[in-house]
Amino acid sequence: MHFENRLFVILYDTKNKQHWKLKSDLRGIYTKITDYLDNFDQNALIALDQGLLKDGKPSNKIIYSDVIWYVK
Repeated sequence: MHFENRLFVILYDTKNKQHWKLKSDLRGIYTKITDYLDNFDQNALIALDQGLLKDGKPSNKIIYSDVIWYVK
């Protein structure tokens, strides 16, 4: 399993509900990601406690995650 930091990009089409088609709007996605990076705030990240690893050994590692929403 992969227990590392994650950044999710969620695409949502409010007009036609054809979210998958937004993947072709590279300029719009680029703009959203650039805006996210320009305004990045580590304190706004979602922090998750990894808890136990697969082998049952305790881990104090914190995993960070966030979501970039691209709504059109």
